[in-house]
Amino acid sequence: MTRSFSLRTALLAAVMIAAPASAASNLIVNGGFENTGFGGTGSYYNLGNSGADHAVPGDFGFAVTLNDVDLIANGVYAPFLATGGAYNLDLNGYNTGAIGQTFATQLGRAYRVSIDYSQNGGGKSAVVNVNGSGIGTLIGSGSWQNFTTTFAGTGAPTVFDITSIVGSSGGITLDNISVSDVPEPATWAMMLTGFGMLGFAMRKRQKTVAA
Repeated sequence: MTRSFSLRTALLAAVMIAAPASAASNLIVNGGFENTGFGGTGSYYNLGNSGADHAVPGDFGFAVTLNDVDLIANGVYAPFLATGGAYNLDLNGYNTGAIGQTFATQLGRAYRVSIDYSQNGGGKSAVVNVNGSGIGTLIGSGSWQNFTTTFAGTGAPTVFDITSIVGSSGGITLDNISVSDVPEPATWAMMLTGFGMLGFAMRKRQKTVAA
């Protein structure tokens, strides 16, 4: 009973210590464009403000910050199925478009950006901005790619946007957008300590059983 209790205690301690390292969550709301208010496949929806076919749904997460964009359901453009779920987003609607969100960050903390992207038509590109400064450029190709980079938090509301820089209908296509904090070295050390405690308890139990 004592050995079993000790192992359970070590396991609980390891989980509690390691939890902060896995607690990072996506700061982007609806990064896969699945909360749309629309239904069905084989359709696309032009979203934006003045002049767009549809207003931006209330639970969409992103604001359309320039002109209009197209929400594309699987089946519209066969080569460009969403990388996750049923929808992806064409950054050009009738015009060059942009989307953005605002969220809180901690001063000096590192944040990781991840974006799946392709293009609807050739020669498309877009710039990724944080607080108005470019942190990367998406250059489209005929297949889905993944863009990743990091930036430092400002300790104030952070404005994140992706803006098309090539005009005409059809632009960079986007899916699975995420921004998450990068665990600090101390957090990784805590995680390793937790798993080390668990490993020690298991080895001790094995030796006791063998004896």
